[in-house]
Amino acid sequence: MLQDGFSLSPQLFSACFAANAVMSVLGAQVNRAAVRRAGPVRMYVLGTTFTAAAALTMLGAVLFEAGLAALLIPLALSMFAGGTTQANGNALALASHGQRAGTAAALLGTSSFAIGPIVAPLVSLGGTTPLTMSLTMTVAYGVATVLLWLAVLPRLRRSGTA
Repeated sequence: MLQDGFSLSPQLFSACFAANAVMSVLGAQVNRAAVRRAGPVRMYVLGTTFTAAAALTMLGAVLFEAGLAALLIPLALSMFAGGTTQANGNALALASHGQRAGTAAALLGTSSFAIGPIVAPLVSLGGTTPLTMSLTMTVAYGVATVLLWLAVLPRLRRSGTA
């Protein structure tokens, strides 16, 4: 998408890819320090909500044709926020599964490998454009955020976890 949609050379694409990987690792490191003070629930809520906001910003950048930088900055920020949500989401999902934690962890890990190969080709039917990428991210993170606020948080509050 970056190479076709913005005519990035393979070298510039590699630099963008590397920068996003660094942002994800940086987010995970910030999470490691912050989760001790804020707790996994708060970090998960902040990270998920921020990721949705970054995806929406990216969609706006694409719709208003704001250019490559306006797309790459929210993309990098969403990668950073993703680094804060992955470990917390897994920890929260596994917290109440004590004796089944190994099986539950295996299902969590397998689900992304099962869903990805199904969703990616379906999404790319609309073409591999900045619009399809940003729209897909906005819808996915938007749904995740709405479910988090309306279904997950109330359940965590009832259980005394939040």
